[in-house]
Amino acid sequence: MNMELLVLGLIISFVAGQPPESTEPNTWPCSDGANSINIDFLCDGRNDCPDLSDEDESNCGNTCEFACHSDKKCAFSYQLCDGFPDCSDWSDESECPETACDGFTCVDSGRCISHRDVCDRYSDCSDSSDEKDCFKVTTTTTHASTTTTVQPTTSMASIKIPRKCKKNPSKSKCRLFWEILATKLTKRFIRKCVKKPKSKKCKKWRPVLEIKQLASPYDFVPPKCKKNPGLSKCQSFLVHISKQLPTKFIAKCHAKPNKPKCRKFRVVLNLVPTFVEN
Repeated sequence: MNMELLVLGLIISFVAGQPPESTEPNTWPCSDGANSINIDFLCDGRNDCPDLSDEDESNCGNTCEFACHSDKKCAFSYQLCDGFPDCSDWSDESECPETACDGFTCVDSGRCISHRDVCDRYSDCSDSSDEKDCFKVTTTTTHASTTTTVQPTTSMASIKIPRKCKKNPSKSKCRLFWEILATKLTKRFIRKCVKKPKSKKCKKWRPVLEIKQLASPYDFVPPKCKKNPGLSKCQSFLVHISKQLPTKFIAKCHAKPNKPKCRKFRVVLNLVPTFVEN
């Protein structure tokens, strides 16, 4: 009787020390004996077992499609040269064949990203090269006044703008393209929106028009104010008009301030630092 109990105890202790066989189909037991994973997760390049045994080299010797150079972790073949590092040492992105990038190539890693990800105020490249030199700012000075214009660089101008954003840029998802669209506005369209700002189309383009107005305020001066800035409704545009006065016109009015046109523009001429009425 004692012998039978001893044998039974040995069997129980032996079984208790073995990893439990999975009772569910398509599962694989981890080496810790307490956990199991789906068989599809075995040697998939990601750790699913707490003890990391599902990615151990002894278990993945024949199933690992690509072994990372530093830690010998596994990566799938479709993860190679996809522009995203799956290995900690980026070895899955090294020794890749050179292919033409139809988007933007990151400076540091050579990663190819879509043109839509360039100059969107979010760094997709680790060195943020996709967010550099997005706009070219040009400053010109005439008769002690300064005018600043903003234009997209070559890489910025090559970005393809979605058709929906061209029709209705007021949508929030089109915010990324407002600066580019602002550079494409025609003076004819701006004049229409200056005359009828509440028209349906001008309302859709309002955020783009506001950006354009900051860069080129003179384009938004009403035609009547450009001809006769002395009108009461033109007070808010006087500074912008004064910055665009031709040097020859200023000189003529300086010499003969009583000319009809000079009298019309007197309120503007007085804002020009170089103009001193005799």
